[in-house]
Amino acid sequence: MRILLCLLLSFFYLSTSQARTADSDITPLMQALLDGDTKAVQKLLSQKVPLEVRNKAGDTALAVAVTNEQYALAAQLIQAGAKVDIVVAGEEQDPLLVRAAGNDLKITRLIVQKNKSLLNKTNKEGDSALMNAVRFGMNDVVAFLLKQGANHSLKNKKGQTALDLAREFHNEEALALLKKK
Repeated sequence: MRILLCLLLSFFYLSTSQARTADSDITPLMQALLDGDTKAVQKLLSQKVPLEVRNKAGDTALAVAVTNEQYALAAQLIQAGAKVDIVVAGEEQDPLLVRAAGNDLKITRLIVQKNKSLLNKTNKEGDSALMNAVRFGMNDVVAFLLKQGANHSLKNKKGQTALDLAREFHNEEALALLKKK
């Protein structure tokens, strides 16, 4: 029933640039992502629903997927053409890559493959994707970002580098990776 409702709503609103459900500020695609409804997401993507519509918070469907740790669905959005050079709404104002790097290698890899220029983007605190990966112990992401050319010398607003954060968070593996640079 939910799939049918999402399909009907997307069809009805597909011709408008706002493509929102009648009682909410989110699109049918965003709702399917929040529900983790793979079939509905795939159906909506096959109908070429707009991917860059923003909710009241300012997030796109891709930002909603990453923020809610729906990485497999986020990957589908990227493959369908969703823009990756976006900022996730919220207090931190994280570029999508900074948010993803603290959580998942696969989505981080997809974002970098789509737009390598995002490697050293920072949030409003000056933290980069590499710093976030170090902070959250995502050492596979640390290794990947370093291999891709992430700048390990960047300093955040507190004057900390990724190496400083590895020491602060007692992340020995990241410390070893960063000392090789």
